[in-house]
Amino acid sequence: LAGITGYTPGDALDIKLSMETVPGFLTAVKKRCLARLSLKYQLRNLSSNKLVKEGAIPQPTILSELSMWKEGDTENLPESMKKHVSDRDTLYEIMVKRAKSTCKAYLALPLRYPDTPPFTTLHISGSEPNNLRAMEEELNVHLAELVAENENYLLTKIVSRLCLLLDVYLEGMGVEPQIKFFLNKFKGPANILPFVYNAERQLFEHR
Repeated sequence: LAGITGYTPGDALDIKLSMETVPGFLTAVKKRCLARLSLKYQLRNLSSNKLVKEGAIPQPTILSELSMWKEGDTENLPESMKKHVSDRDTLYEIMVKRAKSTCKAYLALPLRYPDTPPFTTLHISGSEPNNLRAMEEELNVHLAELVAENENYLLTKIVSRLCLLLDVYLEGMGVEPQIKFFLNKFKGPANILPFVYNAERQLFEHR
């Protein structure tokens, strides 16, 4: 029921055990149903290149926009992503754009979302690889702040963060005029840009 494993058919019914476990089971079913409903709501809007307000993240003005969201397949999947995808995942191709610059992304949505978060890989034509990997890390590793308030809208929050990351990349690399405030522009020998937005100080900083 709702993707949750219950009792094995044929087992003897334990009344005491049932009384102890049913409330938790119903809570889990409710949580799962709400997660699937919110996912359907998000996917419907993302397919029209819209970000729902429930998926908003703390941010300054974001100029990059979602320009494409469509279901994909494994044929065009980058080799670097194949090891992170199972045959039960749903794949999506995403395009985020600002002016003439675009970022193409592949996102694998797990069957157990949001308990298991999506995995995303990026491609920006002519991009600097160290910063591209840092952007992917922000989308795949540092998700705690995105699920703190409502994990059911993690998918839209990831897309919102991708738009923000593209802004920082384009402005930091001088492709677009810089309107965001960086405390320090580059960090370390890899010249990593400050992809983390500090809402309290209203600036971008490094991890």
